[in-house]
Amino acid sequence: MRRAATLLLCIAGLAAAAEPLPDPMADPAVRAAVGRVNLAGYRSRTLCSGALVAPDLVLTAAHCVTAPDGTPLPLDDIHFVAGWDRGAHQGHGRAAAVTLHPDWAGTERGEVVSDLALIRLKAPLPQAPLATAPPAPEPVPRALAGYAATRPHSASARHPCDETARVGRYLVLACPAEGGLSGGPVLEHGPDRWRVVGVIAGGSSDMATPQTHAAGLGRAILRLIPSVGGRD
Repeated sequence: MRRAATLLLCIAGLAAAAEPLPDPMADPAVRAAVGRVNLAGYRSRTLCSGALVAPDLVLTAAHCVTAPDGTPLPLDDIHFVAGWDRGAHQGHGRAAAVTLHPDWAGTERGEVVSDLALIRLKAPLPQAPLATAPPAPEPVPRALAGYAATRPHSASARHPCDETARVGRYLVLACPAEGGLSGGPVLEHGPDRWRVVGVIAGGSSDMATPQTHAAGLGRAILRLIPSVGGRD
């Protein structure tokens, strides 16, 4: 009888582990904190994604806020619109400062693992930021979130995105990387909340062999995010 009860517990544990990864966009906290990074310069307008990780800090990709040689774009050109959804939003902020990963050298020479940046906003936004953490050491299912260029007016998610390769903090995930998703968060689902563990840097949208290349969060960026941002 005791052996049967133990077996049932094991089976129940396996069933729980096999539960599908939920849709991040079904979580109001994620919907409110993920937003568009709008870049409007002279005769140019581009779109990236980002996530609020402290009341006045947005995590995104370094290549979204720099020129190809790694030179930061003018601050006046950088805007963050949180929770943008068909004209409505959860808050808007202008950039007061941008901090790049210390190893970022631009798209011409930069590495994926250093394609990380923090945008400090001129004023904090009201909603709760997302928690941040390094990627789990094991290849757990993950999700991507952001604003695809084909659907720029509403955030969407890709999930589950299985890890197919890793070199240090360089993650390769089996989900398509569409234009506009750059800078969006790579998410892991914890016991009580989603947490940001990386940033989308690029990849391939070929549905035959979809790939997303992502920069996992490490000490260089995590030390700049205050605990008020929900550090795990």
